[in-house]
Amino acid sequence: TLPIPKAGFDVEEGFGEVRVPLVQDAPLAKDITVNGGYRYSSYSSAGAVSSYKYGIDWQIIDDVRFRGSEQHATRAPSILESFTPANVALFGGQDICSKAGQAGTDGTVKANCIAQGVSNAGSGLLDCPAAQCNAQFGGNTSLVPETSDTWSFGAVLTPTFLDGFAATIDYFDIKVNKFIGTIAQNDVMEGCYGDAADATSQAFFCPLMHRNNVHQIYGGGFIDSRNQNLLFLKTRGVDVEANYNTSLDDLGMSDSGSLSINMIGTWVDTLSTTSTPLSTPIDCAGIYGPVC
Repeated sequence: TLPIPKAGFDVEEGFGEVRVPLVQDAPLAKDITVNGGYRYSSYSSAGAVSSYKYGIDWQIIDDVRFRGSEQHATRAPSILESFTPANVALFGGQDICSKAGQAGTDGTVKANCIAQGVSNAGSGLLDCPAAQCNAQFGGNTSLVPETSDTWSFGAVLTPTFLDGFAATIDYFDIKVNKFIGTIAQNDVMEGCYGDAADATSQAFFCPLMHRNNVHQIYGGGFIDSRNQNLLFLKTRGVDVEANYNTSLDDLGMSDSGSLSINMIGTWVDTLSTTSTPLSTPIDCAGIYGPVC
């Protein structure tokens, strides 16, 4: 058990919301309402941020309502994200500079490893046992709040001819900047030693490599994978929900209670993360794995 030190932060906030009806009981406008909100937050650990929202609801008739909104949101780093002590643990993978890694077959990678001081690149001595190398995980007190921008629009269906039924469908487009996470270990190695590595990427990624005295990233060596503010995450898709409630009396089954059916689902079109300005975007829509 790690000796977690006392750590925390203070926050001061102020917020307000407003909802204004513009039109009611007019042709093709049973109700049109706009809404907005603003919040100011000041964190002792991460500074001051502002968030806001605005949107509109347009109910054409009793059966159909359209809605749309734009929102700028913030999230301060949590206590664990900021203050968890650093701890070295295993990750699944292989040292790119080892015989079992790319340097065993790729001359460019081997040359890059040697140029970065890994004089025994291509050697089996660098092979991580059981394809498990070391990474250092932990908090970072220099983290700043995440910010996001969300666009959403959709419809609410409450057909009067089908009592007890309601459905919603909404499109969303979200981008999170400075999102808190870790740079994938393979990205670090590719940026430092890979075929496409250059002086810019090496200056960014190579300081995250900490090798032991025989250049291994196990047995005292590790990759720095502590929390960082990464570049951005983007996702877009469609949320769908449908609900139906009815009394079984209406179906000729008296004194038998009621029946409820519901469905909720999301279709994800894009789920893309870009860790750094030098990283290749990774789209995880429809797939999973160590990175996704």
